[in-house]
Amino acid sequence: MKVPKALALDVLAALWLSTLGGALDDRTVEAYEGYMKTHWLGFFGSLEGITEARADAYVRSRLKSVKRKTVLKELSALRRFLQWCVGEGHLEREPVVTSPRRTATGVEYKGGTYRKVRVDLTEAEVEAVLVELPERTRKGFAMRAFFTLMYESTLRRGTLFELMTPQDYAPGRELLRIRDEIDKARYGREVPLSARARAALDFACLKKKGLIFGRGDYRYVLTKAALKAGFSPERAKHLSYHDFRHASLTHLATRSTDLVGMAYLAGHRDVGTTARMCSRLANS
Repeated sequence: MKVPKALALDVLAALWLSTLGGALDDRTVEAYEGYMKTHWLGFFGSLEGITEARADAYVRSRLKSVKRKTVLKELSALRRFLQWCVGEGHLEREPVVTSPRRTATGVEYKGGTYRKVRVDLTEAEVEAVLVELPERTRKGFAMRAFFTLMYESTLRRGTLFELMTPQDYAPGRELLRIRDEIDKARYGREVPLSARARAALDFACLKKKGLIFGRGDYRYVLTKAALKAGFSPERAKHLSYHDFRHASLTHLATRSTDLVGMAYLAGHRDVGTTARMCSRLANS
């Protein structure tokens, strides 16, 4: 059934973003979300406000703040969003969004290059946060099981969102099936599970079929748990899904030199990717 066309731009954006899991990596989805919240909502105001003339004005405005390559990334995401709106019946025609001329260089972002602030976690800190996470949120998300499985398995957030029962896991199994279509690298495989990971999955898929976790925004609850675990407000604010995956790989690297096995778990087709990541995490 088609969603009514009169939905607000932020609602449409949220619906669109919810469809991108598995198709794009987590960082790209987060970047798209940032474009929408930081730039598109304020500039265009509504879906009807995204016209060809306003898109041209948007390009001119952004080139006064950032480089051309940044604007091109934003426009690529905007076109993708508009294509989705046409496909879902919210727009009859996709407005033409024209890229800036090659001679338009833009300017260096005055705030410098944005980099996500990574929170390095000790094993004790991981455990402290897990204890403070609720077993389930008010909407039924198995919050503690989700982050426990991420830490135990090194799997990406987007992959966890798309896991299904009984197709990928059912209580009693010792392996977790990763389908090609839910993996960032399209790397289908069967991942061995620790007893703790199995217990988390058993809890999450108790008395249900279909998506084990589903897609949700766990960041607020994660921040709250970190504060209760004794993190400073600054560290708690920046704690994210990625930090649990990074901590998992970092701690695993201290206990094993089996890069092939680590690459398999992490979903890296190239062992060199795992080696570089472990080296970067250890030295940063």
